[in-house]
Amino acid sequence: MYLLYADESGSIGDRKQKHFVLAGFCVFERESYWLSEKIDKVARRINPADPSSLEFHGSYFDEFKRFRAAMERFKETTTS
Repeated sequence: MYLLYADESGSIGDRKQKHFVLAGFCVFERESYWLSEKIDKVARRINPADPSSLEFHGSYFDEFKRFRAAMERFKETTTS
């Protein structure tokens, strides 16, 4: 199984916003511990006084089909 880490910035419903950014990456589930260790290291470098105050977002997708369907819906909303 793969885990997808994704986050967005902006709103597709707000026509006043010039940009909407969606970014993400997948990682094999057994690699998530090591990834978490590296992310924690980055958080400590960015905010040594309170690294847990930083937000890192992630979502679980149990099937790639669901992700693909979500991306198709996103493309439809951004191209119309």
